[in-house]
Amino acid sequence: MLKSSNNILSSLHDYSVENLLFCTKDSNEVAKVAWIRKNYPHHFHLLSEQLKLYNKALAKLPEWVKKNCLFTAQSLEQCSSPATAHYKASLFKGELMVDLTAGIGVDAVAFAEKFKQVIAIEKDENVHALAEFNLSQLAITNVQRVNTDADSWLHKQHHADLYYIDADRRPITGKKVITLEDSTPNVLALLPIIKGLTEDVLLKCSPLIDITYLFSRIDLIQQITVLSVEQEVKEILVHLVSKPDNPFIKAVNLSAGGEITHEFEAQVSNLSAERKLEEDAIYFYETGNALIKSGLSDLYANQIGLSQLGSKTPYYTGNKCVTSFFGRAFKIITCMPMSKSNVLAYLKNNTITKANIAAKGFGVSVDDLRSTFKLKDGGEEYLFFVKHNHNEKVFYHVRKF
Repeated sequence: MLKSSNNILSSLHDYSVENLLFCTKDSNEVAKVAWIRKNYPHHFHLLSEQLKLYNKALAKLPEWVKKNCLFTAQSLEQCSSPATAHYKASLFKGELMVDLTAGIGVDAVAFAEKFKQVIAIEKDENVHALAEFNLSQLAITNVQRVNTDADSWLHKQHHADLYYIDADRRPITGKKVITLEDSTPNVLALLPIIKGLTEDVLLKCSPLIDITYLFSRIDLIQQITVLSVEQEVKEILVHLVSKPDNPFIKAVNLSAGGEITHEFEAQVSNLSAERKLEEDAIYFYETGNALIKSGLSDLYANQIGLSQLGSKTPYYTGNKCVTSFFGRAFKIITCMPMSKSNVLAYLKNNTITKANIAAKGFGVSVDDLRSTFKLKDGGEEYLFFVKHNHNEKVFYHVRKF
């Protein structure tokens, strides 16, 4: 166990990732662990864990690894990526923000670029100590770490321009939770206090959380943002203000480097879209996961002139080529009524033995379809199994353009 942040700061000035990785010519991990035990006896467990976390840390926080920052397995898993952290920080600026559940500090460091001062609250003494060490390594001077819990801090009535909460969704039991009241701290219990201390509150929620649940349990919502990276939904952000005006939902996709590649938004009061089916279309489209999660797929497709294939699918067709489509775009090779014999004959005639399969809302799993048609995964062929608006099952063979 770590005794204090001062202990870490005073005794690890010569620590480096290279010391751990190349401490011996022997690549045997046992030899490396023995070297760590000899050279860093007081922090053996902490530094030997860095050896195990290195590849994951390098993939998620490369700049932090280069600066010889320290992690725990849980703090590394739960922290934001630099891409999502900097996106959140780009939405706000001011004098003071408070991160009530700071963890290892990735979000706090990103917000420090937009606020003159950031106060980062963390109840776990060990994580707090590592975070203070990391701030020194990163040369960040405007983040103040406080080792306490969110409830204790809030009852001291500290006002700030922004309060941010990314509650722990893996409490002591280790089992993942989704709802705000089951997380640690209980976000719903804290919100009445927080709203009296700031004009803006930002919540980071599980990518699995239901958006209708959020609107039913929280008032003063101005915006909900579904945030994806490379089309994989990573976070649901909820922005609360003291006087919301025409709340809206937004879908955003970032590149791995953090650039916004796509974004689309609509007011909550204007989410319905007319559904129509276009016959003999040339192009096939599947909306991105952020659009699907946000419930904006139909509206987005409608606004760019596409037709929806089914009421429970994110699949659309059209006769215009949308090169900047928010999702995946294909050219249709063939479309025909779905039957096992028809598809088997088609695959045989076209010598298709390997393909990417999708079947959202179809009622049959991808694994079952792959087994039925004896197809390997991957390649350049894409097969979509779709249930149209009138429950007609249709098979699409498409390719990316």
